[in-house]
Amino acid sequence: MPNKYQVKIEETILPQLYTFDQLIDAGLLDEVDENIKVRLIGDSTWVTARSFPFSDSESNQANNCVSASKSKREAFAHVRTTTIYNETMEQSPNQASISNISQLQQEYPPIIEVWNWGAFSLSWIWGVFNGLYWPLIIIVINFIPYVGVIISLCICVLLGKNGNLYAWRKARQKGDTVEHFTFIQSKWNTAGQIGVVVFLLLLLVLLMIYAL
Repeated sequence: MPNKYQVKIEETILPQLYTFDQLIDAGLLDEVDENIKVRLIGDSTWVTARSFPFSDSESNQANNCVSASKSKREAFAHVRTTTIYNETMEQSPNQASISNISQLQQEYPPIIEVWNWGAFSLSWIWGVFNGLYWPLIIIVINFIPYVGVIISLCICVLLGKNGNLYAWRKARQKGDTVEHFTFIQSKWNTAGQIGVVVFLLLLLVLLMIYAL
């Protein structure tokens, strides 16, 4: 699993965690800037991004990050860093880096990588309220003998894993902000957790009654 890094620009600590590849894609290693610092999750010491003691493989990659950035940007489907670079060519290094990072967070907020219990346990109900109607197929699939429940469970797992990503694509089309989207999905996540607990308690009660 790749290392995760925190980033600090001047005195501001960014909330998002970055892999080494994302540090390169954000342009944080392209320039020697004393105001851009990073630290490995779990460490307490901040080090200038360009001088950070990365692993051997990462250090070799960092030395060629300028030439490698172009190919990585093309492979990094979640971020349009080429457009970001063109828009910030006339800015200072600090302004360009801050603008890049802000654009990265706007493209895909960190919450999209988090499991969504609301999407998992409430499935099509969560989908309808978030502008996703294809999960309604679960209602029909449940009537399929034997395999219907298994297929429905697989769809629920898919929604739990990728639900935030699906919902963010819809929310972004409506002009929703990262902060509001994160707030709404956190509420759905809490509701889903409560739903799972209630379901397990009911199942336990039924098993106890059956055992009697």
